Amino acid sequence: MGAGQSWAAIRCLKDEKSFGWGEKTGLPLMAYFVTPDRDSIRFCIIGGDGVLGSALVHDLRRSGVDVICSTRKKPIDAQRAFYLDLADPRLPSLPKIDVVILAAAVSRPADCRSDPGNTWRINVEAQASIGEQALARGAFVIFPSSTLVFDGSRALPNPEDPRSPCTEYGKQKAAAESALLRHGDGVAVVRLGKVISRHSSLFENWRRDLLQGQPVYAFDDLVMAPIAIGKTVAGIETLGRKRASGIWHLCGREDISYFEAAEHLACRLKARASLVRRASAAEAGIPVEERPPHSALAIGGSEEVAGVKIADPRAEIDEGLELISAFEPTT
Repeated sequence: MGAGQSWAAIRCLKDEKSFGWGEKTGLPLMAYFVTPDRDSIRFCIIGGDGVLGSALVHDLRRSGVDVICSTRKKPIDAQRAFYLDLADPRLPSLPKIDVVILAAAVSRPADCRSDPGNTWRINVEAQASIGEQALARGAFVIFPSSTLVFDGSRALPNPEDPRSPCTEYGKQKAAAESALLRHGDGVAVVRLGKVISRHSSLFENWRRDLLQGQPVYAFDDLVMAPIAIGKTVAGIETLGRKRASGIWHLCGREDISYFEAAEHLACRLKARASLVRRASAAEAGIPVEERPPHSALAIGGSEEVAGVKIADPRAEIDEGLELISAFEPTT
């Protein structure tokens, strides 16, 4: 523990066997210390071009925080970014970094299912490699994970509950969690629900079609536990500043179907409700393991430590799509 840092809380996990690997974790779930000099912290975002990574970079820079990010785009401003390909995940020589957030990944379950070998190298091996390099330099590592580390057969699993992934994507996330968490109190795993952003192509397409009077088709047999992008970013940043190690859940505490979400969007846009049509994920060919009956997780102490308050699913959608300031609340 460095100078000027103090322990704020600690609670340890019971020993559990991690599926498939059989190792004992025994890791601190909520062990963290607070670093008071927040402005001196330097963040590094791996995957600064993605939705989550770019939102983190934008928010940190807007707050005057020193941040550098990885990119695959050229040309590169060497003062603000560096080139990194997860196929060759070697961190370049950089000035001191305090917090590294691993925001780059293949996040579509269908992509992981269709190409498990290459996506494993990106989602597991590259994450573990970069995390180890960052830890060796004294940085705190945050790994955004997924609700799909659980099979969704049971509502509201707790952070310390044994994982039970049944999708290739979920297995990859769980394997990366294990690889990183075995390093102890230098790592935080943040399991995220459906992150809602105005840059989401699904919601943007729905909004465009509804405003043009065109029908939209949404699955009524697929659920999400939404959380707004701004709340996600704020929570992850706070966990990084506190160096809050262990496992944290940032997601909606209630499920909503994609059909219900589309209905809500139509209502907020004052579009005709009849434009929202039911569709079936099963009939669309989505495997049963990729459409679990439950997605929401138990939040536990995550809200308090991360400094966020997660609202009901419809309010999270409004906030994520920035509808709150654009439309009057519905009654």
